[in-house]
Amino acid sequence: MLDSYEINNTDIPLSEENEFDHLMQMSRALAHNLNNQLTTILSNTQLMILMTKDEDLKPYLKAVEDATREVGTVVHEYQESAQALAGSFAHKK
Repeated sequence: MLDSYEINNTDIPLSEENEFDHLMQMSRALAHNLNNQLTTILSNTQLMILMTKDEDLKPYLKAVEDATREVGTVVHEYQESAQALAGSFAHKK
C-alpha cells in the first residue's frame, strides 16, 4: 500500500519532468494497490456465492460482485488514460 510518505512527500524540489514521472509512479502504485484489493473482494465474494446455502443472500453477494467488477473497469480505464497521457508527454520531450 501507498504510505503517507509516498503520497505526501514534497520535501524534494522536482523539475516539471520529475514531477510528471513522480505522479505517474504514484498513479501506477495506486492502480496496482486498488486492483489487489479488488481481487481480494471479488474472489472472496465469489467464494461466498458458491458456498452459501442462503438463497436470499445470493442477490446481495452478486451485487457486491458486480460493483467490484465495475470498479475494476474504472481502474483499468484510468490506467489506460494515464498510459496515453504518459505517451503524449514522452513525445513532447
